[in-house]
Amino acid sequence: MRTVYADPVTDTLVDSDIADVAAMLALFSWSQTVSTGRGHPMLLFTRTDGAELGIAAVAGGAVMHWNDPTGQLFYSRGIQPDEPTVNVDYLGSYTELSGSMVIPITRARRVLTSFAEGRDRDAVAVTFAPDPDDWW
Repeated sequence: MRTVYADPVTDTLVDSDIADVAAMLALFSWSQTVSTGRGHPMLLFTRTDGAELGIAAVAGGAVMHWNDPTGQLFYSRGIQPDEPTVNVDYLGSYTELSGSMVIPITRARRVLTSFAEGRDRDAVAVTFAPDPDDWW
């Protein structure tokens, strides 16, 4: 599996292999402790089947996106429809996302584990939907 993210400590783009679920979870834990004015880094994980999971810590939880192997993009759907926007560091760029994407950190960690184990988007503990602007 590959990972790509902007390291806020060195202000460089990291593109590397990642060994296993434990390493992914450790990287996500680390990402929750570092931030710039752009926010916490969005970590991108890509499986050999082409699926990609993006995950970033934000105030109150995490936001995620899931690109399936066919190229369809889905976003995590939280339970609060009217949350304000949140910002993340997406590969070195300040990026605002819908606050309705925020899910609890514990669920985000479970999705990360399921993704690493090769499960499909439908088999995880979070709802993913195509466009957060059309949800409510």
